[in-house]
Amino acid sequence: MGSRKVIMTIDTIFIKAIIEAGQAWSLASDNGWAVSESVDYEDAEVIPFWSSAAKAEAAASDEWKGYKPESIALAVLLEEWLPGMHYDVTLAGVNWGADRKGAESEPLALAQEIISALKKSGKQLSFANHTDLSDYENEVKEALKG
Repeated sequence: MGSRKVIMTIDTIFIKAIIEAGQAWSLASDNGWAVSESVDYEDAEVIPFWSSAAKAEAAASDEWKGYKPESIALAVLLEEWLPGMHYDVTLAGVNWGADRKGAESEPLALAQEIISALKKSGKQLSFANHTDLSDYENEVKEALKG
């Protein structure tokens, strides 16, 4: 039970920070984006995201040596990355440590948490493919029914 609380705290810190900044970070190289095997689920991959370039850079060692932090606009993360990862059955890693381990989340569950926090904050996003946050939220709910 205690570790669940810690994970929720990390998620909350991550979500608050990416909403405030309007972006998340991941690691990229000429070979693509950093991906890791899931610790929690067999035969699942995880794409990690961080709330800052510094946190992402701290994980750029060993097999991720040569990867550089790259920002992802929050609206792009929500509209493109998380739904695409859901359909690809890829998990989202959240603010992993330098050991490249940490919380793993189903992408649309993470999207729902971000939507909830956005609503509470009153912050608006400009989406490319949705009229507003409610329109995007409806699509996420439909995808989860699925």
